[in-house]
Amino acid sequence: MSTTNLVRNKMRILSTTLMVLALSMGHFLFAQEPVYKWGEPCTNENLDRQIEKLLNLGNDGFAVLKSKTGTGLVKTYWIEQYDASLKLVETNRVDFAGGVMGDSYDVTDIHVVNGKIYAFVEHWHKAYGHNTLLVRELSVGGKMTEIAELDIIDAKKMMNRGKHEVSFSEDGTKLVVLSQLPGVKKTNENFRISCFAVDGMKRLWSHEKETTWPSKKYYNQEVCVNNKGVSLLFKRTRVKSVWNYSIYSIGESGDLTDHTGLLLEGLEMEDFQLKFNSKDELIAYATITNKGAVAEKRVHGSWFAKFDTDMKLQTVLQSDWDA
Repeated sequence: MSTTNLVRNKMRILSTTLMVLALSMGHFLFAQEPVYKWGEPCTNENLDRQIEKLLNLGNDGFAVLKSKTGTGLVKTYWIEQYDASLKLVETNRVDFAGGVMGDSYDVTDIHVVNGKIYAFVEHWHKAYGHNTLLVRELSVGGKMTEIAELDIIDAKKMMNRGKHEVSFSEDGTKLVVLSQLPGVKKTNENFRISCFAVDGMKRLWSHEKETTWPSKKYYNQEVCVNNKGVSLLFKRTRVKSVWNYSIYSIGESGDLTDHTGLLLEGLEMEDFQLKFNSKDELIAYATITNKGAVAEKRVHGSWFAKFDTDMKLQTVLQSDWDA
């Protein structure tokens, strides 16, 4: 082999080697997990802790509730407190015991209302056949203090023990609890709805109602309550691939109002929101699709409704968008 060819071969080998190294370094650099240092000090040392909820503490900053699931699906919780400048103040383990199989406790929801952190806990007791909803006050120091027992659902099976959903009024004086009762075949769905004064968690009213659709184990709904203690239930049901939407309001009298004329027949909601305005009127807004899909959203219209302070339907608008 001539000297010229030898040099050329060596140059090809060198070029190939450098290209492989460059590609390897590029793959190594781009494949690294990014590290986010969004506050001081960095909290990435506990990667096994999952973020459960961000809690707004107003002028005192905020808190992050984190959890780790252990043996038997029992969760351990920590609460991290940050000041308004995003600086970590302290991290505390939450004083919470998940119990054991058949006698378990689960944190189902957490709200910050008027400076207090309320944790809602479901207690499933198989021997008693009870699914009990408790409310506790959580401090940033991790201490949980029992406040009240709000509701008990009679249930025989863990997988069909019903469900509790809660919501506070805008001024934080009222709490509504929706108790979705266990599904029973060949019967209509039943629920219990209760309203409490947050001060002292005094029960103001409670009513049990039967719907017009078949009972199921799984539920799709949202509940809210205004400052006067009048509640609204937005219910979604799917029958033979067709979505049906119902909106009910109920108050102290126990009269269940089924709102008609919603302009939702034959439509399918993609996203929706329920919010109160400054006058304590409820605003409902949704985007509409004529081709629901899991992989992508295709929005073709919008829907709007407004309810007054007695939860009476005032306005309904539905518009189609250009394709």
